[in-house]
Amino acid sequence: MSDLTEKAKDAAGAVTDKVKEVTSGASYEANKSAAKDSDRSVGDRVSHGVNAANDKVNAHTVLETVVEKAKDAYNYVAETVQGAVAGLSSDVNKETAKDSDKPVGERVKAGASAVGDKVEEKVHDAKASANKPT
Repeated sequence: MSDLTEKAKDAAGAVTDKVKEVTSGASYEANKSAAKDSDRSVGDRVSHGVNAANDKVNAHTVLETVVEKAKDAYNYVAETVQGAVAGLSSDVNKETAKDSDKPVGERVKAGASAVGDKVEEKVHDAKASANKPT
C-alpha cells in the first residue's frame, strides 16, 4: 500500500470518527430533551436520561480516540524523520571512514559515529513502528 493511499485511509478514519462524534452530540441533545419532557412516562424519561448519559460518554470516548490517533501519527512522522536523518548521517560517516585521503584519526572517529548513527536509526525506526497509525 502506498504512503498516499495509507494517508487517505487514515484521513477517512478520522472523518468517520468525527461524524460519529457529531451524531452522538445530536443524539445526546434529543435524549436530554426527551428526558425533560413531562408529557412522557417516567420510564420513558428515565430511559432517555440513561441514553443521554451514554451518548455523552461515547462522545468523550470518540474525542479521546481522535486525540490518541493524532498523537500516534505525529510521533510516527517525527520518529520516521529522525530515523532517516540518522541513517543519512551514518552513510556520510561511513564514506568518510572509507576515504583513504582523510587522516586516520578522522576516519576512526567517523567509523565510530557511523555505528552510533546506525544504532540511533534502528531505535527511531522501532519507535516509529510502535506509533504507526493502524
